[in-house]
Amino acid sequence: MPFTHLLFPAVFALPRLCLAATVPMVLAGASAFAQDQPNVLLIVADDATISDYGFAGSRIQTPNIDRLAELGTVFTRFHAAPVCSVSRAMLLTGNDPVEIGLATFDYAVYPEVVGVEGYETFLTRNAATVQEILQDAGYMTMMVGKWHLGGKAAGGEGPSEWGFDRSYVIRGGGGNHWNDSISVLNQLDPTHVELAERGEMPKESYYENGEKVTRPAGIYSDDLWTSKMLEYMGEAHDADKPFFAYVAYTTPHAPLQAPKSLIDDYTRYYLDLGYEGLRTVRWESQRENGIIPEDAPLAPWGTNPLVSDWDDLSDEDKLRRAKYMATYAAMIESQDQHVGKLVEFLRETGELDDTLIIYMSDNGPEGQDTQGPLSNAKLGAWFEGVSNPDIDAVGQGDVYALTGTSWSHAQAGTLGGFKWFITEGGGACADDRHPTRWDSLCPLR
Repeated sequence: MPFTHLLFPAVFALPRLCLAATVPMVLAGASAFAQDQPNVLLIVADDATISDYGFAGSRIQTPNIDRLAELGTVFTRFHAAPVCSVSRAMLLTGNDPVEIGLATFDYAVYPEVVGVEGYETFLTRNAATVQEILQDAGYMTMMVGKWHLGGKAAGGEGPSEWGFDRSYVIRGGGGNHWNDSISVLNQLDPTHVELAERGEMPKESYYENGEKVTRPAGIYSDDLWTSKMLEYMGEAHDADKPFFAYVAYTTPHAPLQAPKSLIDDYTRYYLDLGYEGLRTVRWESQRENGIIPEDAPLAPWGTNPLVSDWDDLSDEDKLRRAKYMATYAAMIESQDQHVGKLVEFLRETGELDDTLIIYMSDNGPEGQDTQGPLSNAKLGAWFEGVSNPDIDAVGQGDVYALTGTSWSHAQAGTLGGFKWFITEGGGACADDRHPTRWDSLCPLR
């Protein structure tokens, strides 16, 4: 039996920095390892919340992660930063992010902190990383997926320079899940802006062991990352070396894209529930499954002034929004299937009992939207310009969509909020007594 931890959010034992409790952490593994140097498999979801998983009462099918939760330990009071790079920097170093250059990340820098120490927006050499320490101890170290700790363009370095023997990554914050297009327009990147103005789609760069490579088109991101990691884990097995494997999935980060067969299974469910219904169901499930106390209250929907009412949408908008949320659910289910492939490899090679498995998310769900108070006119226009408007195409590589503010708030149930905000739903330490008070939030925007 593996020793498993699920962490929602995502940083090891750090003090209560603006971090939060709706991101999962699960740890799984044997109580004692046969080897003196057990393997470590670290899996990080991108923009997920604890209530998305079956073990927390979600309707989304996650049997493999649920099994890890059953065999291991689930941390429900685990805190992370409300944005990705900051959490990932703390995760790999154990340091306060200001100490290592990532108090914020590349396209979220306030003008007041440009040039200020701690806000370099890339991982600085002020700390050792866990992979460097394990590499020195004889481990084979490997990574796939999202780096987002700065690359050469930002002044930093990639995973090959930070102690990973094998790596297949994007260095930015995300990518299209079916091809090499970007995930979202970076309005601070002149190249992105110039291409967008010409009506061209900027491309995301992929790197293997530090060298730029061509991403194969038509392969879903979960499959891309998992197949490459299985290749690396096979190398370690053949060499009879312990390994540290860091799988930084890009699901369920926007754009919302997933296999159509999975999307169809969820559309009617979210169409029937709507925003307010999902939030109530998630709150009830959180209580029933011990994520929150049984007497935890549910604040009225309108407590959050940023959200809108489901019944204010037209029937067409309801269907489109339901398909967006169904696509998000499909991304979670897909990721679970691929986690199962990693675990099955360990079982087949006889290494499952000697592997510490850690599963977590970096922060809560994405609350940015193309409509409403958190919308951005330029970004919304870009989404509209590049995305296929056909509602039946939702999930494909030519459709760009976000879950949006209201779905993201609903996902967190009573824990409230979403990515970018210092609340339990975002990954951060809001006032524990009033987790849904919005008059004291510190939005990172």
